[in-house]
Amino acid sequence: MSSGFLLAGLLAGGTDEALAQVPPRLAGRWQAQQISLLARRVVSHEVQEQMNDSAIAVTNGELRHGALRQVVEFQPEGTYRYEQTRKGQPSRTEAGTYAVRQNVIEGHSPGTAGGSSFARWHIAQLGRRQLVLEQPIWADSLRISQQIEFRRLPAP
Repeated sequence: MSSGFLLAGLLAGGTDEALAQVPPRLAGRWQAQQISLLARRVVSHEVQEQMNDSAIAVTNGELRHGALRQVVEFQPEGTYRYEQTRKGQPSRTEAGTYAVRQNVIEGHSPGTAGGSSFARWHIAQLGRRQLVLEQPIWADSLRISQQIEFRRLPAP
């Protein structure tokens, strides 16, 4: 968004909307590459065992070998479309709106069971070819996050 839009939004009294900007590099199609868990402090052996989640390992294997494909397309005007296919068959499709405030994506998809897949994800890294989204999991005191790494796809 341009600074003119920001100024117009502030003058109109729409501070929330004006402060919700879409980073220019976010727009585009992104494909999930891997999921990981990240501990931001030393954790016990028991927590390490919980972090050694076999479901994540299976998902990462499926992503790596193409059995699972997760693609999201963020449009510059604040809409998105997400599609997950498993073995070539659609298993989840959602469309909605999103805004970015203080580097956090807040997605809304009222028609999707379970809500938006992109609600409250922190943008940990955003480059020309890589996007890393992060979200805390489990107890806040553990300071453990789930990260999803995406690679930019070429324009269709």
